[in-house]
Parts: sequence; C-alpha cells; structure tokens
Amino acid sequence: NCDGLVQRFFEEDGLDGPFFSRYLPRHPESTLRQLAGETGFSDWRDLPALRRALRDAYPEIRAWLGNLPTILETEHLLFVHGGVPSLDNLEGLDRWTCMKNDNFLGQGRSFSKYVIVGHWPSTLYDPEIPRADPLIDRERKIISIDGGCVLKLDGQLNALIIPEESSQDFSWQSYDGLPLVRALDPQAASLRSVNV
Repeated sequence: NCDGLVQRFFEEDGLDGPFFSRYLPRHPESTLRQLAGETGFSDWRDLPALRRALRDAYPEIRAWLGNLPTILETEHLLFVHGGVPSLDNLEGLDRWTCMKNDNFLGQGRSFSKYVIVGHWPSTLYDPEIPRADPLIDRERKIISIDGGCVLKLDGQLNALIIPEESSQDFSWQSYDGLPLVRALDPQAASLRSVNV
C-alpha cells in the first residue's frame, strides 16, 4: 500500500487535500519525502510542483510502480498485500482495496488455495499475546506474514519459506533486532502478558 500511495501521487492529485497535505508533514521517512530530498526539492508542501519535479526526476520509478502487479497467482498460491474477497474475478478487483484490506483474517473468508497476505501486523489479531510470528490458518488457507517490522517497536521482519509451489510444508524465519535473553527462573503464566 505504501508503493500504491507513491504511484497514486505520481498519477493523480485527488488525494492532495484529503491525505497528502496531512501525511507528508508527519512522515519525513516517507518515500515521497525521501525522493524530494534527493532531488533537492525543498518545498514539499507545494504538492503540484513536487509532483512535476518527481515525474521529471524519476520516470523510471513511475513506470516501475505503474507496472507492478497487484496480485501474483500460481496454481496453488495467491499473493496479495492486503487481501481479496474471493478467488473469482481477480482482474476486476480495485487495486487499492487489495492493498489496504485491514483485518483480513478476521473477515471469515476461506479459499481453495493458499492466500498469502501482509499489511495487517499479526500482533493485531490477538492483543493478549504479543507475538509477531506469521499466522498460518491451514483450514481456511490464509497465511498472514506481516510482523509489524518498523511499524511496531516489537515488530519483526518475517520471511515465509515455501519449499516448492505445490508444497504446503510452510515454515518461516524472522528477524527482530532485539537482544536474545534467557530467563533463569521459572515463572507462572500471567493473565495478561507483556513485552520485555
């Protein structure tokens, strides 16, 4: 969805007033602000001028973003950033809705092939268990891999490992940058867990 925002900014001005005028001042780390800085463009609040400058400076990025697929589908797997309502009429789906699809696992959908999504950090699915691991729902065939990396202080970068396209023997690796420690004394489970 972040790439989608950059692409929308390149292509249209419909979000300038309702979104970008508020988003850009609060997000110096955003791709648009970084691109503006690289070009030496200093008045990033002038959205029409910024759009022109970025179009002139980065035609290859604009073309690349415009050609990115929204959905990747194989015989046994479907990859989409946020989610899809069903496997029917994928070509007719709205691109933004596929990218910004909050709480996909909570929508009760099931599929005939595995649908692998990100977007919604896995920690949000169970606020009582602070864990950023991928969630693999084998019955409904949904895999949510977003570990909240960068978005959450306790987030992690997750990588789903698929041994071969037809395999359901999924595993994963993660990295969180936090120090690894071992508790020396046993502790009974608490009613509410906390992150340390």
